[in-house]
Amino acid sequence: MNKERLVCSFSYQARMDAINTPIIQLNNIRFSWPKSEIPILDIESFVVQKQEKVFIQGASGSGKTTLLGILGGVLLAQSGEAIILETNLNKLSGKQRDNFRVNHIGFIFQMFNLLPYLSVLENVLLPCHFSESRRKQVLQRGNTLAEGASRILKDLGLEDPDLLSRSVNELSIGQQQRVAAARALIGNPDILIADEPTSALDADTRESFLQLLFKECQAFQTTLVFVSHDASLAKLFDRVVKIANQNLQESK
Repeated sequence: MNKERLVCSFSYQARMDAINTPIIQLNNIRFSWPKSEIPILDIESFVVQKQEKVFIQGASGSGKTTLLGILGGVLLAQSGEAIILETNLNKLSGKQRDNFRVNHIGFIFQMFNLLPYLSVLENVLLPCHFSESRRKQVLQRGNTLAEGASRILKDLGLEDPDLLSRSVNELSIGQQQRVAAARALIGNPDILIADEPTSALDADTRESFLQLLFKECQAFQTTLVFVSHDASLAKLFDRVVKIANQNLQESK
């Protein structure tokens, strides 16, 4: 079954400097699940520049989470190439992709994926135990790891120091969301990928959280790729890309 393939042409002013190498570049990506003849993703070109805030919109089942898996090297497309930070993920082994991901990419998951048997502080610091480079980023700011985690949590609106030792199960949904964001941001990852992280929040809380998230991304010079079906959030981002008919289309 052939479908027209659409090219994302990013001509808007925030393209930044066309001379710069994109931080994310997908070329001729085609991904199908086993036993399926129809690809869930068929992307000719997708480019993201450093420090962009990109909103990817699509209905349930459109391939949003699959796209994020490819960007993070969790999934490999059957054809094409995913070049992240000038590294072709298709040429790395599984272990090399795991190391690349933990060093350079922070994830905020829809269900947060916090570990209930760890405290708030221990959850936030998890990436620093797996990534020496992110650990060093925290320490180079003159902080201990605990101080670095506390600063991010405070910036995200969790100022009560007593929260650090609590189990995440004792927190509200909004508090858990901010802990998940702090964990993703600790150690200055180059890219932050957020998969429907505001789906459990009301409208006012969603926008407030996003503004805090944008502030942190700006401070860390982090590129944000944010996926959601909620079109009302799109206006807050630099650029909107829709997943439709297996392809990416820039919203006008």
